[in-house]
Amino acid sequence: PSAGARALAAAIAALGRRRLWWEAGARLELARLHGLQLPTAPPLPRNAALGACARSSRWREALGMLEEPLPDLVAYSAAVSACEGSQQWRTAPQLLASLRCREVRPDALAANAAVGACGAGRQGGQAVNLLRGMEFEGLEPDAATCSAAVSALHREEQWRRALVVGDSLLRRGVQPDTIACNAMVSALGSGGRAREALGVLEAMQLRCLQRSIVTYGAAISACTRGRRWEPALALARRLLAAGMRPDAVAWATLVSGCEAGQEWEHAVNVVLVEMQRRRHPAGSVAQNAALSACEKARRWEAAFALAACAGRRRHEPDLVATSAAVSACEKAAEWARSLGLLAGARCGGLEPNAVMLGGVFGAYERAQQWERSLHLLAEAAASRLDGNSPPAMGSCRAALGACLGGQQWRQTLGLVQSILQGGLETGAATFNLAAAASARGRRWGPLAAFLELADGASLQPLAGL
Repeated sequence: PSAGARALAAAIAALGRRRLWWEAGARLELARLHGLQLPTAPPLPRNAALGACARSSRWREALGMLEEPLPDLVAYSAAVSACEGSQQWRTAPQLLASLRCREVRPDALAANAAVGACGAGRQGGQAVNLLRGMEFEGLEPDAATCSAAVSALHREEQWRRALVVGDSLLRRGVQPDTIACNAMVSALGSGGRAREALGVLEAMQLRCLQRSIVTYGAAISACTRGRRWEPALALARRLLAAGMRPDAVAWATLVSGCEAGQEWEHAVNVVLVEMQRRRHPAGSVAQNAALSACEKARRWEAAFALAACAGRRRHEPDLVATSAAVSACEKAAEWARSLGLLAGARCGGLEPNAVMLGGVFGAYERAQQWERSLHLLAEAAASRLDGNSPPAMGSCRAALGACLGGQQWRQTLGLVQSILQGGLETGAATFNLAAAASARGRRWGPLAAFLELADGASLQPLAGL
């Protein structure tokens, strides 16, 4: 080659090392257009340009450079690496197949890059097939290959295949790194395999591999999905003891799992004892999940304490949290507590919604607080507390139930008339409820009035009324 060709080759190599793929490719094209004979001894200028494309994930440009005559193994490996960086999982295996067609045996670098491309593209099955091909050709996968394959299987929630891949690589002497172990724990977490996830976590400790918040979060997820509450809480405490600051996702996973398992005590313990005592702020998702768990278990005391604690620590509960606390109070007929939560929401700048108001009305109904129920209903109608629409039908029925429970026939009749005049959609159930209560109380006058209203609304009363 001429001195100019050698200088151009040196420039391309320098540009490749600096990841300047466009400049390297432009000079390579310039040499082709002018018919310059570039050096054929390593390092090849084309491979230097391909290396720049690989490091910049420019897979299209890399494929274009492969169209030059007789690309070697280094060129193909660089092109596969470019496909890996840009998640071109279809193209990477095709390049390996093309290499085999030329009777060139792929090296571990190219094969690992192809597995990485499939892993990044969430193609677990393709990644496993490539791993089998590597085993057949006697190529040794590395820890990054293991991570890519297991990560792809994790994203497809194929935890069984992830375990098989992990065991196979261990038998071949491949020691998974932290990334691979995190992927394995995440895969097991998606399948709720608590015992296996805890085993991987312990193995990481024995091998002195660093465990991150991601690791603990995945293990906590595995425990909660497997309904192993005590190990999940122990992991949360270990995470805190290690000086890690858990994020809202990790806490929300734990508390939401406790909620799904109806373990309200564990949920409250996490939010109040662990998060508040150690001054880790409760995320709204975790806080709402704990309140929801209390609501489902009808533990209004715990729900009220959670809402009050959040207020004291300036983590103001949102509408979802307050509504859950009100609902818990409703089921226990704790109307005074539910009213206090409603007042607290207003003071906190929250606009009560239909769910929250429905909970207060429900508590009034259970406690037969008909006067308070009618007062709140009038207030809601005047100020539209539950939005831009009139009071919800559920709130009206709860107020109706409170009046009926207190045997307030006149107020019941007036409320039914107000419901009709307000244009609310109502059915026979409302009239039948009022009429049946009147019949049981032998209040024939109100009964006749209810039946007359039902007839005027073209509703069919229950048989026997």
